[in-house]
Amino acid sequence: VFLVLSLTYLKDLAKPEHLFLFVFCTLMYTHRFYPVWDSVRNPPQIETIEDSLNGKINVVSDSIRLLDYSFINHKNENIKLELNGKYTLLETWSEGCPPCIKAFSDLKPFYKKHMHRLDSYYVYENRSEAARRNLDQILGFKHIEDKSKILVDIDQALYKETEMSGYPYFLLFNPDGDLVYSQSGYRNDIREAFEAKVLSKMGER
Repeated sequence: VFLVLSLTYLKDLAKPEHLFLFVFCTLMYTHRFYPVWDSVRNPPQIETIEDSLNGKINVVSDSIRLLDYSFINHKNENIKLELNGKYTLLETWSEGCPPCIKAFSDLKPFYKKHMHRLDSYYVYENRSEAARRNLDQILGFKHIEDKSKILVDIDQALYKETEMSGYPYFLLFNPDGDLVYSQSGYRNDIREAFEAKVLSKMGER
């Protein structure tokens, strides 16, 4: 968009002052609106509910319960996740989020290994309501193979009430549906610490 506008109004991007204006406006736009910058402004945190999350999610463990939230599933049904004796991990994502894509591939073996005690889901979040309601596009996202694991926080109730900012967020609920652990952001160098924390919350080592 800025390139088209620049070629229309600035005419000649070879001029240093025009090139500077083009680069400056482009960077400011992406810094303000593109979700990838959230992972830079808010680096990954390995935090727990009892540590109050340093303001990342201002909740306590008994204020966020899994059964209080509804999602749209891959069949376009409005559902609530059932409590089946397992822990439940929700991983938020959006298509314009490189850390989310990295987490998909990095954490897949971990989820598979512990599937006997842990159900994991990918919860789609987007500021645009139109994007949240475009289920065909969401299910067509190539980086998530098991489409049955995709959920949509259609009204962003969970996103808003936990005061999330950006993506990805990881929310771990115990078998009773209580939020017991959360993490904001992801990098591959914190994978082992994240997995260890989840296992400790599940009573495993």
